[in-house]
Amino acid sequence: MKGANQYRVRPRSGLLPVSASDLVQQAVPDVVICSDLWSAGPDQCAVPVGPPDWSHGPHPSSRARQTAASHKLLPAEVFRWLSQAREPDIRAAVAGNPAVPSSVLRELSHDEDRQVCIAVAGNPNTSAETLSRLACHPDIEIRKTTAGNTNIDPAVLLQIIRDTDSLRYVAAGNSVCPPEHLERFSCDPALAVRRRVARNLSTPVGTLDRLAADSEWQVRQNVAENPNSPDAALSKLAVDPEHLVRMLAARHRNTPDRALCSLLQDPDPVIAETAAANPNVPRAVLAMWQLARN
Repeated sequence: MKGANQYRVRPRSGLLPVSASDLVQQAVPDVVICSDLWSAGPDQCAVPVGPPDWSHGPHPSSRARQTAASHKLLPAEVFRWLSQAREPDIRAAVAGNPAVPSSVLRELSHDEDRQVCIAVAGNPNTSAETLSRLACHPDIEIRKTTAGNTNIDPAVLLQIIRDTDSLRYVAAGNSVCPPEHLERFSCDPALAVRRRVARNLSTPVGTLDRLAADSEWQVRQNVAENPNSPDAALSKLAVDPEHLVRMLAARHRNTPDRALCSLLQDPDPVIAETAAANPNVPRAVLAMWQLARN
């Protein structure tokens, strides 16, 4: 086919699945693909050479290219080829795909389209170096998404959390946020920030214990939902005035036996039954409770 892009064969471990090869052929129908190229051998696959020509406007196969951009098993060269698409939604689809190499994501982080940069900032495969640059982006939504990426350098994270309440909110939920800053966030005047700290699996147990006495029941609820909450915190939550908080404490794997014995006497029978189902309840106490019920 005259003027068609050419394909070359490149070593690769394993064959591409049929669905992946079909996607490439649908995404680039103006490319000559030999039907036997995909079965050339266990270490071969076909990849496009050179950038695509978008000079004639949106390609008629743009929908196929967008589908291909979300696929997890395409060669890196195909992702790089799709990242140069004229349509921003295709570039954004590539930027949000966790299978895309970090080198392609680094190139896309310079994209002029806001949604593409946001997708790069949220991609779990984006490198710390790329995130460090996006942390200085003038768009707050891009900085906010960057702050939530667990690949970010903690030092960079601390630089951007000084911005606004919304950035503190995101940082407070990031598992790489340093413990001393999670402790500081636990005293934040914004309820949403304290709730994020209470849910964070990296929050120190001492901080969770203090948040178990927070004035807002939603924060105490999040402490009761955190699998790392210590027994001291759960003992407080077992006598919480809020029904949902006591229910969560009755279900928690770390709730001590003394607190569970108290919950067996809860005026709400559902909470009492939930506590009875907790494996931490002493067998003798559980037997007496069941006998009293009968």
